[in-house]
Amino acid sequence: MIGTAVAAASLSLAACESGAPRGSVTSLPPPDPAASAAVQQQDYRIGPLDTLEITVFKVDNLNRTLQVDASGAIDFPLIGSVQASAKTPRQLGDEIAVRLGARYLQSPQVGVLVKSSQSSKFTVEGSVKRPGVYDIIGRMTLIQAVATAEGVDQFANLKTVVIFRTVDRQRRAAVVNLADIRLGKVEDPQIYPADVIVVPVSGSKRALQNVIGATPLFSLLRLGM
Repeated sequence: MIGTAVAAASLSLAACESGAPRGSVTSLPPPDPAASAAVQQQDYRIGPLDTLEITVFKVDNLNRTLQVDASGAIDFPLIGSVQASAKTPRQLGDEIAVRLGARYLQSPQVGVLVKSSQSSKFTVEGSVKRPGVYDIIGRMTLIQAVATAEGVDQFANLKTVVIFRTVDRQRRAAVVNLADIRLGKVEDPQIYPADVIVVPVSGSKRALQNVIGATPLFSLLRLGM
């Protein structure tokens, strides 16, 4: 993982080891808008519950703002159901144009803009049963994210789960105590698109520092550490 402030990580870990106030909580803020701007890019893959703005050039009565349903489809005038999920906005626009052109319009030009994304990606690595990249649908918390990866394995260190996120154009890390979250002692943090969750193997603080590397620790949930 990349980062710029080795000292920040070292000081935060030292504070954790030296008996910092129990229950001290500082929230990791939401990511930069630029880090979530995949919805603006043509290589973004549309997902369930995304909201799409679809325009047909010079045919205003066909313009629509539609939400992709849970199965990944939209219902568009004249042509009916269209599978949108897993397509880029350009691919979806091209498919709508082809279907409109086949029976209703001459050489239509269709544009698709993702107005809001409810289905984006996060990553879970380390001591979970099924590491990988998963979709975020709606609001998701850390507990839900780990459950998506089929939960932790028998070697997981629940006290030092790390969330990586881009904040203020820098890669930041937060160390959270998943065991305490499960017990309701601390808040279950929200997971955002592009977050990376790492569940370390149970071991020493040195193992935690190996996970974080030089990434500055933006926040610590110290309770129980």
